[in-house]
Formats: sequence, C-alpha cells, structure tokens
Amino acid sequence: MAFEIAPFSEQIRNFNPADQVIGHSRILANWTRHYQELTWLQEILSSLYDDNRGGYYVSRGEIFDTADETTRLVKLIYWGYPKGIYNIPMILYRSSDIIRILPNYNTKLTREEFHHLYQQLDDIKGLGISTISKILYFWGISVGASQCVIVDKNVLECRHLFDEFGNIPREMNAENYLQIIKKINRIATDIHARPDQVEYFLFNVGKIISLFRKSTYDSLRISYHLIKDDMNERE
Repeated sequence: MAFEIAPFSEQIRNFNPADQVIGHSRILANWTRHYQELTWLQEILSSLYDDNRGGYYVSRGEIFDTADETTRLVKLIYWGYPKGIYNIPMILYRSSDIIRILPNYNTKLTREEFHHLYQQLDDIKGLGISTISKILYFWGISVGASQCVIVDKNVLECRHLFDEFGNIPREMNAENYLQIIKKINRIATDIHARPDQVEYFLFNVGKIISLFRKSTYDSLRISYHLIKDDMNERE
C-alpha cells in the first residue's frame, strides 16, 4: 500500500532544514585517532565547539554560511558522519582534489556537465551517493531546473512508500540520482515547498522506517533465540 505526500504539505512547508543540528558532546575517537597529524583539520573541528550546546555541533545553516570551501567540506562530513566512518580518511586526504573538481557555489549544470562532475566525484575512493549528494547540496548545485538535495539511505527508504516519490531503483548512479531530485523538485513545486523541505520530510520518515525495521529484526532475533533455548531445554 502506497501513501501520498500531499496531505503532509503544511507540515513540510513548516520544516526548516537549516536548523538541523548534528554533533556530540565530544569529538569521538573515530575522528581523533586518525588525524592528530592534520593540524588544519583539528583547528576546524575545534571551531565547532559550542559553549551553549556544550559540545561539537554544526547545523545545515552553518555549513551553508561557511565561505571557505575546505572548512565547508569538513563541516559537512562531520555533520553527516559525526561518529566517524571507515572512509573518512580517504575523503579528507583527497579534500583538495574534491574542491578542485567542484564548480563555484550555486552553479546550474546541464545534464552532460552533471554526469561528468558525478563521475569525477565517484572516481574518488570513499565517496558514495550519500556523501556526493551532501556535497552537491551544500554547494548549491542544480541540474537544469532541479536543485540537488541529499539522498541517503533514509531518503531511499521512502522510494516505495509514497505514490509521488515513485519506484526508484535502490542502486544509485548519476542517472537514478537525477530521477530522484527531479521527483523531489516536482513534489516541492506541487505543494509549494522547497526541495530540501521535502527531502527533510523523507529523511525523517525513512529514519522511522529504518528504526522500525531494526527493532522488528531485533525482536525476531531475540524470539528466535528464546524459542531455540526453549527447545534445547525440552530436549
């Protein structure tokens, strides 16, 4: 059974994605253990400390407001992966290459230019669709009339849930990403919202789906072991 996004229009228009704050009370070890020698990175991470929040936090809006491109890239990676992931070192050590590839902020690309840019980014080891889409979004890139938005696993969870979102393949490449942002931009136009407001709505719904799936899986796993133990006791 599929649902419609339209009934949630008012809630979506009231979202302010710029206020989405991500972070922790401390820089987690997955970040610090690898980068002691990168003093420039340590300086950027230290600048994220917020006395009011009592930790290292950054919002979407703060990333957009960051003029220095290296700092913006580090902030968006920390915002996206505050716990750290295995491929962060590969990304950070290629940060100058990533920035050199990217067009100026707020650039509108043709389809051909986008495919070329996407391929260049995809060729950098450690960059997947989630990180590439974050970079495109925070660089204000658009393809034709479609603004780039973040497409991560939570957004992809919704690909079969809503009629308007359509049936998008889970395998991500440049063309499928274009399909997604076109649909999201079309939905945004139809409900008089911004594309990133629709993306933020899909992100939150997808996160709930992921948590439900995980809790269901954990419940099934626990039930399996309880049944197994019970059967062993009966033997």
